[in-house]
Amino acid sequence: MFAHITVCEPSVGAAPGVTWRGVIVPHVNDRARLRECARILGAPITAYVPCRSGGRMVLDAAAPGQRAFQALLFAGFNSEGDHPWDGVRGRSMRELRLYVNWVAPQPDRLVIECTHAPRVVAHLLPHTQPLAAGATIMGGIPGLRITGYRKAVVELTHLPTGGRLDLRHGGGATSAYALRAIFASETDGTEHITTGDMGVDESAMYARWSPRRESAILSALMARATLFWTGFRHDTTVAHSKRSDCATRISWRRGRSTVEVARHLTDHVVGIPGARIDDSRSHEDSCVLTLERASVELDGPHIRSADRAGWHATSATSNLGSDGH
Repeated sequence: MFAHITVCEPSVGAAPGVTWRGVIVPHVNDRARLRECARILGAPITAYVPCRSGGRMVLDAAAPGQRAFQALLFAGFNSEGDHPWDGVRGRSMRELRLYVNWVAPQPDRLVIECTHAPRVVAHLLPHTQPLAAGATIMGGIPGLRITGYRKAVVELTHLPTGGRLDLRHGGGATSAYALRAIFASETDGTEHITTGDMGVDESAMYARWSPRRESAILSALMARATLFWTGFRHDTTVAHSKRSDCATRISWRRGRSTVEVARHLTDHVVGIPGARIDDSRSHEDSCVLTLERASVELDGPHIRSADRAGWHATSATSNLGSDGH
């Protein structure tokens, strides 16, 4: 059902139009690939311009810290039930996806456009709320800090990993000054940690997150999160898999089918370099995605007949070896 597919680097020195073991294929220029990337992932074309490199779309972070941060975000935004870093009041991390318009990776950061960026920032930043007898409760991502404002953008950095996140305000070309004022209005009743090093309580909260073996995959999925976050009611979850051959399951019941998502994750436009799906470990409703000796189960909506036919057609032309892309 799920044929073995590998996304690899293009052959060095190949003539224009000659790739993949010398097979002649139609030339796809940078602009066409850029348009296709924007169509599949949903952000404006301009958001992906920095990702172009040598005729390919490079969507995955090179820095290990950025990958670790994006893995953390994907697990948090798609948590199953309550998350230790949920805000002390209002929206949970999982519910913050409702504010997301699009996600676009950049060479040195992740960009997420939200309908109300300052509100999302207020939920993501570490914050405390006093309780009786001098106790406090804490929410937000430990170590996340505001590093700057610019027109329609709040710049954030995660201290433990060095990961960077730009939250774009989708409510118009709001000035940096206005964004600060809007953020201040969203913090009523809580004390937000916006600058400085991590304290003892914050460090203890961060210790609840342990990097997974699948971090490289989760980071890549965060860069392509809109493959899963389709429709108004996002229901994607990251949970433990019941399979014996992988520890993590990504499940969703609305939007693209398992086959469609698997096809995009292993294609030559938005695919993850080196990722593969092995038919021997997959069946009609779920499959196993493998990257760098780690695997996750993809468990989406039931496959439709049209998808099944389309998958076989794609497999016939995309079963690439280690010297192709």
